Amino acid sequence: MEFIKLNFPKAEVKNVRLFYIINAGLSFWLVEAIWYFYWSRFANFSVIGIIFASLTLIWILLEIPTGAIADMFGRKKATVIGCASLFIGSIVLAGAQSYWYLIIGGLIQNVGRAFISGSLEALVYDTLKKNKEERWFDDVMAAKTRISIISYSISTLLGGFLYILYFRLAHIVTSFAHLLITYYSLKLKEIEVEKKPKQSLRNYLIQNLEGFRQLSVVSLRPYLFSILTIMVLFYLYDWGFSKPAMAVSFGYGPSGQAVIYTLMALVNTWLLGKLPLFRKRLGDFKGIISLNLLIGVGYMLSVLNWGYIGILILLLIEISGALSEPWISTIVNRSINSQDRATTLSSLEFVSKIPFIFLIIISGNGIENQTLKQLHLMLGIIILFITLISIFINKKKALRYE
Repeated sequence: MEFIKLNFPKAEVKNVRLFYIINAGLSFWLVEAIWYFYWSRFANFSVIGIIFASLTLIWILLEIPTGAIADMFGRKKATVIGCASLFIGSIVLAGAQSYWYLIIGGLIQNVGRAFISGSLEALVYDTLKKNKEERWFDDVMAAKTRISIISYSISTLLGGFLYILYFRLAHIVTSFAHLLITYYSLKLKEIEVEKKPKQSLRNYLIQNLEGFRQLSVVSLRPYLFSILTIMVLFYLYDWGFSKPAMAVSFGYGPSGQAVIYTLMALVNTWLLGKLPLFRKRLGDFKGIISLNLLIGVGYMLSVLNWGYIGILILLLIEISGALSEPWISTIVNRSINSQDRATTLSSLEFVSKIPFIFLIIISGNGIENQTLKQLHLMLGIIILFITLISIFINKKKALRYE
């Protein structure tokens, strides 16, 4: 029991306990080390880049309305719809016969991700707030990320070897994981929030606009630019071609990527346990700035021929991304009113994904034309420049809210 209290804070609260379980299932990503090779069986990288761009455009267009739906109709309903959509999409992808299956399966999954985005975290925060325990949110988010990384580590390692046994097997097992989280999402308890928007088309549109307006609130403004830059670059790395392409350039194939991704995830798990300490010592502004610097340097160094020790470059980027997710969520939830949190988090995801639409197409062509490293170098230089400007403009403003 003491072990549970130390490693799974507030697990005695039903919604928090289910939050941990659902995120473990969402992170049971068996296809992480092999999707690059699986998708290339059905299309070249230029075509895959266009597919990713199209699917992402649909995803970001759904982010805002699904966030508003969650705020208006309930975060539990949105989460259930999201998990069920992931399950259906996984089945389609597992049975792919051409790139059309990839498009349809990816589309259904992106609908699911849009519904889950922001809704589940907002439900947990409101659960803690109702019990006057919102001070535990930082610890819950850190534990959630550790759990997700452990789940990711196990599944990634397993997925690489399942691919060797049979190239569809990792996708098939992922479908079962998504079926389980759909079941557990049905057990969540809805929390009524104060000033809940009335369910009408007019209020639905107003709620969408409110999400964007909340991004400019005074207490969030000093962090916004740095948050968006790290979200854009890590999203390109984690969901685009950058991560597997870097790994391939360092000499890692499907099974090799499965192993190194697992090792990096274990390091991230340990570091995430130190997140409250990092926040205490650095503060939120210096912390987010530091993560921007780490990911920018990682992109720049990735263009060199490191061989197998290139895992250290990947680890640099992985660390910045792993720490940024719970850190950003804490900043946003602290700054935004309860009734607007899901919409605001969805708005943030919306804005951060827009550059990905263009960058993923450029990346796909870059792989075919062998110019991807030049793109990585340019992005690394740009983010370092942007970070320096952010320090100069926002440092004093940010310190007022810490």
